[in-house]
Amino acid sequence: MPQLQKVNYDPRKDFVPVSVFGTGPFILGINSSIPAKTIAEFVAYAKTRKINYGSSGVGSVAHLAGALFVNRAGLDAVHVPFRGSGQVTAALLGGQIDMFFGNASDLVPQAESGKVTLLGVATPQRMKQLPNVPTIGETYPSHVARELERLPRRRPRPLRRSSTSLPSTSSRRRSDPATAAQLAALGIEANGTTPEEFVAQISREQPQFDDAIKAAKLQPE
Repeated sequence: MPQLQKVNYDPRKDFVPVSVFGTGPFILGINSSIPAKTIAEFVAYAKTRKINYGSSGVGSVAHLAGALFVNRAGLDAVHVPFRGSGQVTAALLGGQIDMFFGNASDLVPQAESGKVTLLGVATPQRMKQLPNVPTIGETYPSHVARELERLPRRRPRPLRRSSTSLPSTSSRRRSDPATAAQLAALGIEANGTTPEEFVAQISREQPQFDDAIKAAKLQPE
């Protein structure tokens, strides 16, 4: 993440938002042995003890989402980093950690088997795949955590010209039922935004990532 690491590019000048083809929302999951079915119940439970939460690494989106949630809920929690989401999921199932902001592909199958309770999704609106799971924002406003992609501004001239058609192509692919179904199976929500919508989305969500970095007490390298 450019805010935390030294990189040889300027994320604002060297990259231009073109279109979001799809987003991978993060979902708050807890071990089903914890006596909580809602965010409010989990917060009440967590405030009676010290808890821990896992992520796929320090500074990862999962780490930042967890740190921001812990900060806003006023919990006493320890971050436990792992090497990959598979290890985090295994730790959650084994009871080594109490909560995890993971991808749908990591957590939904475990929830369907009854091993994990899904408390909320870090999206602006509820996910179509999980209509009964509330957004984190319904309890703690502006809590969004998802992964996005950008195209580089400094690219060959032909690619620059062809990129003007990418948003419409992305939108058409989003409306294709087969493509949408494939993405949904991976826990990805199809988007297909315009460049203007992408720019607005980045501006809207960047402040909360800044808040999350502060909540995680991370310092630039």
